[in-house]
Amino acid sequence: MRVNFSVKQSLCTIISNVELVPGIYLIWLEAPYIAGSAQPGQFITVRCGDLTLRRPFSIHQVASNQIAILFKVAGKGTLWLSQRQIGDKIDILGLLGNGFNIEPNSRNLLLVAGGIGIAPLVFLMQRASSQHQVTLIHGASTAAQLSEQSLPPEVQFIPVTEDGSMGKKGMAT
Repeated sequence: MRVNFSVKQSLCTIISNVELVPGIYLIWLEAPYIAGSAQPGQFITVRCGDLTLRRPFSIHQVASNQIAILFKVAGKGTLWLSQRQIGDKIDILGLLGNGFNIEPNSRNLLLVAGGIGIAPLVFLMQRASSQHQVTLIHGASTAAQLSEQSLPPEVQFIPVTEDGSMGKKGMAT
C-alpha cells in the first residue's frame, strides 16, 4: 500500500454538476494533481462558501485529469455545493486518507454499501474489477436511489431496496 503524505490546497474548476436523483449530486472537477495520485478510498475536503469547517468527500471516480464526488444534500455546506455551476471554482484540500488495502491473495471482493455509502466504492471497483471478481450489494430506500450506470460491466450487482421496488426487499446488511 502506498501512503500519500502530500496534501495540497487548490482551486478546482467544476466541469459538471448533475442532480442524479432528488438530493443526490455528482460533480466532476478539473483536478490534475488529485486525479494523478488518488487511490480508491482516499478523500478530499471542500470549503463550502463562507462556512468555517471544510466538508469531507470521498473520491467517487477518476478520469484523465478529473475527479468526481458524489454527495447527498444534508445541510448548508452540501446545499451550497449543489448550487455551484459549470466553470465555478471551489477550494479543495487533498489527498487525504490512506485508501483501501486489498490483500494480495484476494481473488473475490464482496462490497456492501447503503445509500450514499456507494461513493468511494465505485472508484475501488473501477480499479479492482480487472484483477478481481467483484460483487456489489447496494441498498437504498427505493429503486430510484440505485444506479448501475457508473459500475464496470464485469461487476455483479445485487440491488436491495427497503420498499422491495428493486432486487431483494430489506436492508443491504
